[in-house]
Amino acid sequence: MSVTLPRSQPAGPAGPARRFYPARLIALLALALLLAACGGAATPTVTPIPATPTPTPLSEPLPTVATQPPFGVSDRPFRLVLLTPSARESALGNLEAFLTGRTGQAFAVQTSEAGADVIDALCSDAPMAAWVDGLTLLMALDRGCAEPALQIRRGRGNAASNGVRADLIASAEARITSVTGFRDEVFCRLGPDSVETWLLPVMFMRAEGEFDPFRDLADVREVPDAASMAREVGNAQCVGALPAGMLRNVSVPGLNVREAVDVIATTPMLPHGGLVFSSRMPPALAEQVAALFREEPDSLEGLVDATALVDASASTFAAALNMLHQAGISAALGAP
Repeated sequence: MSVTLPRSQPAGPAGPARRFYPARLIALLALALLLAACGGAATPTVTPIPATPTPTPLSEPLPTVATQPPFGVSDRPFRLVLLTPSARESALGNLEAFLTGRTGQAFAVQTSEAGADVIDALCSDAPMAAWVDGLTLLMALDRGCAEPALQIRRGRGNAASNGVRADLIASAEARITSVTGFRDEVFCRLGPDSVETWLLPVMFMRAEGEFDPFRDLADVREVPDAASMAREVGNAQCVGALPAGMLRNVSVPGLNVREAVDVIATTPMLPHGGLVFSSRMPPALAEQVAALFREEPDSLEGLVDATALVDASASTFAAALNMLHQAGISAALGAP
């Protein structure tokens, strides 16, 4: 809303400028002039005006501030988020009932499709737990918003693993001894979303100092399978990467793979995933929930892809976290 102030009237040719005064001041001046005009009259008697008592303001009580119920009651449950594109409602309901019944605290079990959203939730003020993939786990640790409790193990016997590694490979004839030797080479991969043949090697190459695969490789191209990768690399058509240890089991007609292909380096392990708790989660409850999952992994059937669950701490992932730091990888990791 605009307010228009009165403008002073400019002086005219016949007299001085007019000025504006408050009405009360004008009235007092008029009274003074009137009294002066009565010069010789007797001094008027002034009748005092009784003072009007000013009411004392009464204090009003402050409005009542609503107190939030504590976490763990039905109106404010603890949250468990599973990073998964889909899950059966019945399985989620069963897990919710399992946690609530065994801990005596109300839990709400939800799913999310975006690791970045889960990390943001872990970094909020609400206590929560989450089952996440390996990269999201590392990102949450890197942000300082989560504490790992369990990691996922897949496979049995000699095939059991807590994560994946990648072998970076090159032709033996090229005599490449480090990934910096990949400069100006074509890189073969199984696909832009392949963890072992692209995402993990990219992190490792970026962590190796003065080498950026997005800038320093001559080109990136796809191959259909591991045998095609070994053949292309063995014939010095490209460099590449395969899951660690796979090369010794690859057979290519007309090519001695073990003699034709060198393993240049092996990356740190990227974990399959695990259970993390936000820093706001009560420690005793976090320990109880982790113990329940470790002792009764069937409660996660159909929700978490794991053969077994093993204890984990931040030190478990130190090598992978160091690679993440050195590579400068953010939550927006992707392929070109």
